[in-house]
Amino acid sequence: MKKVETYVNALRDVYPEVADRLAGMNSTLDIANWATIESLPKVSDPPKFSESDGKLTP
Repeated sequence: MKKVETYVNALRDVYPEVADRLAGMNSTLDIANWATIESLPKVSDPPKFSESDGKLTP
C-alpha cells in the first residue's frame, strides 16, 4: 500500500509539469508557424484580365 501511495503522489506531482510543458510546446509551435508564414515569399497581385475578351492585359 505504501508503494501505491508513493506512486500516486509522484503522478500527482508530475501532471502539472506535463501540462506546463505541453503549453510551452504549443506556444513554441505557434511561434514557429508564424515565423514560417513570415518567411514565405510575397506574392504580387494576380494578373489582370480584359473584361471584354478575358485575355491578359499588360
